[in-house]
Amino acid sequence: MNLRLRARPTGDAGLGLVEVMIAISLLTILLTSVAFTLTKQMSMQRDSKAREGALDVAAQAIDIARATSDFSTLSGKVWTDSNNGEAYSITQSVTTYLQNSSGSPCDGSGSSSVAYKEINVAVTWSGMSNPAAPVRSQTLLSPSVTSYDPTLGNLAVKVKDANGAAVEGALVATTGPSGSRTTYSDGAGCAFLDSLTPGAYTSTVSRSGFVTPDGTAAPSKSVTVQAAQTVAMSFELDVTATLTVRMPNGDYPPIAAVPITLGNTSLLPSGKVSVTGTGTPRVITSRYPYQSGYTVWTGTCDDADPEATLPTDLVPPASSPYLDVTSAANGGRYHPGASRGSVVPSLSVPSTNLGQVDMADVQVQVRNTANAVVPNATVTMTHVAWDASTGATYFPGCATGASYPLGATGTDGSLKADTPWGYWDFTTNVVGTTPTRVWLHPSSSEITVVVKTP
Repeated sequence: MNLRLRARPTGDAGLGLVEVMIAISLLTILLTSVAFTLTKQMSMQRDSKAREGALDVAAQAIDIARATSDFSTLSGKVWTDSNNGEAYSITQSVTTYLQNSSGSPCDGSGSSSVAYKEINVAVTWSGMSNPAAPVRSQTLLSPSVTSYDPTLGNLAVKVKDANGAAVEGALVATTGPSGSRTTYSDGAGCAFLDSLTPGAYTSTVSRSGFVTPDGTAAPSKSVTVQAAQTVAMSFELDVTATLTVRMPNGDYPPIAAVPITLGNTSLLPSGKVSVTGTGTPRVITSRYPYQSGYTVWTGTCDDADPEATLPTDLVPPASSPYLDVTSAANGGRYHPGASRGSVVPSLSVPSTNLGQVDMADVQVQVRNTANAVVPNATVTMTHVAWDASTGATYFPGCATGASYPLGATGTDGSLKADTPWGYWDFTTNVVGTTPTRVWLHPSSSEITVVVKTP
């Protein structure tokens, strides 16, 4: 008997590793898609429920506004409320229209009598789907014919940005004979307070992340409200910019606490403002976003500014050794031909804008009368102050003598530092030191100052 052996079929050997991995991947994709769909549906259901609650909250806010008995108290405000377990943020803005006017009362048109107020309510909540819009509701309310009192007056506060556009949502807090009242600027940047007892009022304006041109977060102004009139005042606020100014580095370390001065012709009253601080680079926050940016330099005195000019009414003494600096031939410049350097931008607010400041490279050598080096001597530089009574040494660079410690000399009796430009006295803590007076000009690459001790 012949026996025939047949090979076992290989077709039913089971799934290989590759097939298993493919199957798992497909299953993962399917489950992820299902989970995403379910999550999306749940989010839409929650958002729809929250939106229904927001509609109720907005309607309640409008009802409260309509029920207000004192028409003059209708003003902008922000508050929170809850409905069916959902927390809501409600913003109410009020736009006032005067008789015989179709524009904003902050623009100075119309009479002092209020024609009507437009109440706008916006409701938001946490977890709103993006880019879902707030729930909004609005109404128009007119005062009663007997509500106008000619013995009272109004105050219109305008808030605008660097481009003259309206700033909406700025908080306006006002105090005066009628007490304290708060409201918010509307879409036209106008905050209107009506039916005020005549007298002096002070308004303070603020909005988170906004500053005035001089860097003030909550500026104030005062005005006198008169009977049967609408008095206007305006504020300028814009989103803050942050400037990062790099200091020179290398062998000449910059003075740690030296102020940095920012220049822009729109800065009132002098076109510049000095900012204190420490560290390198120097981070300067809460600056106004001027389209033209800022020029920067170190120090606060006039002659520390590479582009500063002398006072036009200055007549230096004929014997002054610094006539080459102060002469009319140099265009009245402290530093003829010098520049503050590149402008630091401030447009991409509130992002960081980078800049570089230039300083004087100064090497101070301290020696005694025998010309030997003096180690461990603490060196200080003090700006020469204005003093018309000193005759030939008179130099109008600084009203007060700014002073900066530079550190101690090393074993070789010297130290290096980056300093502001201008007219300085260098001295040490060694008793009897004779100060050395030096003119630091931007055209000098390195200045050596020798200070003599007993």
